[in-house]
Amino acid sequence: MLGWEPRRGAFPERLFALRERLGPPLVAHSRWFAPDTPYRERHEFVDGEGMAFPSGPGVFEALDNAREWGIETDEQDRYSL
Repeated sequence: MLGWEPRRGAFPERLFALRERLGPPLVAHSRWFAPDTPYRERHEFVDGEGMAFPSGPGVFEALDNAREWGIETDEQDRYSL
């Protein structure tokens, strides 16, 4: 995953419209970030094999705008190196 923001054109009516149509809150899930994620510019990461993991909560706090898209919960896998 390079960036968290929705891709342009993937949801023409915006992700919030999909949530409204489905009814229940949306839950996002991400296993890891790509090693070349742009979030490295502002947050520290730990590298795995072909993947990167935030080493603190800062990156998730920065992604707080996901609520504006209709996402109410984000589940991040934990990985031990």
